[in-house]
Amino acid sequence: MSTSSRSPSPLLPAFGSDSEGEHNRTSLESTSLAADRRLETLHMSTLPGWEHLKPYSPLTLTLDPLPGCGGHLWPSSLVLTRYLSRPESLSSLSKHTHGLELGAGTGAVGLGLGRMWEGKIVISDVGSMVELMDRNVRDNYGDGQDRIQARELFWGDPLPSWVLSSKPTLILLSDCIYLETLFSPLISTLSSLWQLCGGMEGKVEVLMASKKRRKADKRFWTLFKKEGWQWEEIEVEGGEEKEGARLFRCFIP
Repeated sequence: MSTSSRSPSPLLPAFGSDSEGEHNRTSLESTSLAADRRLETLHMSTLPGWEHLKPYSPLTLTLDPLPGCGGHLWPSSLVLTRYLSRPESLSSLSKHTHGLELGAGTGAVGLGLGRMWEGKIVISDVGSMVELMDRNVRDNYGDGQDRIQARELFWGDPLPSWVLSSKPTLILLSDCIYLETLFSPLISTLSSLWQLCGGMEGKVEVLMASKKRRKADKRFWTLFKKEGWQWEEIEVEGGEEKEGARLFRCFIP
């Protein structure tokens, strides 16, 4: 999502920081598209920690840091895509035909999954993030295709018609726990998706990657449990590039 202030340090896995706190972007291209807007393009498989994308077609990702935190690359997306790239994970995805990424920001997870999996994927967010996601879809998958799409989806609102018709059974989230006013709307949307898409029949898989940043994050998990959700942690290999991000499989028993 694009309407918040996450931790002020977006984590680009390849880059350290200099004494003034600015990222060293020696591995990316920067293109000024307007006087007040600067977009940055990453070549994903060249970044440390993202080697799992190397066997697939190249993936580029345009970032836009100006609207807020949604246009950055965050560590949870690395953890989630790394898990999805496992052979056993890809094998299990055969039971799904439609995937949905919530609060996608740049769309890193859904776009990366699209290189590894043949199912249909919608990456969703709100506001200016939809334009950014759409650009990344076009840059990587071209115009005129409908397998990978960018859509607007507001948490807490009734599910839009395109969700009702597609009934996605693979739900993905990374770094979506950060703004307290969105905790309840996010949980409401997840519960609606679980009910609509067959969660109680074992058809839905919800994978949520997250990094604990504040004590307030605990409130999300308290509310989540109160609404009937449970979760189990999935171990994902990696070291410092994970930056403490963890992966959970979430479900309503």
